[in-house]
Amino acid sequence: MVRARERAAALIESGAVRLNKQKVVKPGHAVKPGDVVTIALHARVLVYEVIDVADRRGPAKDATRLYRDLAQKTDASANEDG
Repeated sequence: MVRARERAAALIESGAVRLNKQKVVKPGHAVKPGDVVTIALHARVLVYEVIDVADRRGPAKDATRLYRDLAQKTDASANEDG
């Protein structure tokens, strides 16, 4: 979603991040599989379901296996109905 922890912390502190529909108020809040993270970023709303949590930080390519983009699914469904 964002590359630097500092930027992620700034998003949280600005109120742009929700976890399971509740505003996240502190950086470092733990997530677990099944959680839904919503982020207001660059005039878009991103919605992700946590699939798994890594034991340590790794490449972005590996991180994409840890979540599922729920907003993309919603966009595709809207296009099918239209």
